[in-house]
Amino acid sequence: MQQIETEDFHTAGEPYRIVTGGVPVPEGTTVLDRREWSEQHLDDVRAFLINEPRGHADMYGCFVTPPDPDDNLGTGAFGMVFFHKDGFSTACGHGTIAGTTWALTSGLIPATAPITKALVDVPSGRLQVEADVTIDDATGGVAVGQVRFENVPSFVSATGLIITNHHCLFPLLQEHSTPERDLIRDGFLARKPADELSGTTIRVDIPRRFSDVTARVLAAVAAGADP
Repeated sequence: MQQIETEDFHTAGEPYRIVTGGVPVPEGTTVLDRREWSEQHLDDVRAFLINEPRGHADMYGCFVTPPDPDDNLGTGAFGMVFFHKDGFSTACGHGTIAGTTWALTSGLIPATAPITKALVDVPSGRLQVEADVTIDDATGGVAVGQVRFENVPSFVSATGLIITNHHCLFPLLQEHSTPERDLIRDGFLARKPADELSGTTIRVDIPRRFSDVTARVLAAVAAGADP
């Protein structure tokens, strides 16, 4: 009988199941390599942990791996191969936050108060992570507050090209799929702009400006107004 060890975390309610033992360490030089290896050798474990009755449609998780080789940023602390109900992804924001919290509370990343900085490797690349940390003087216990990270580089396309995760486009892929042509399973490649698919199920909103309204909201609450 195989015993698989996991720890469950969440980020603002988004679930994250971290595999801590009982499965082979994914092989490869980089986490991206290890993701490909996991697709070939650990997909049954992924399905076992994610699907009911142990999981559900919104469950996310990861296999913990060694970091990528050192680069100009330094030495990575650890890596994560992300997975969900449909397979393996290249990036996950809430997983990065939950995984960093687990690494700090478990001792995988040595905690330093008030802020701990680390490099965490995921399939999309190396992330610069920092976390607000409190260490109990009596017990040495670590409490993690806010976790922030700098994502991998991006670019602005003059033609409106957007690169995103596969699962973000499921509604559009479903719209263009048929029983004989399953785009979610088989994928789709537009070799030129004229081959691109359009649809009515996806809308992209691009933020133009961010405003900090914290002071306004707190002032309204203090004054008894309805925020």
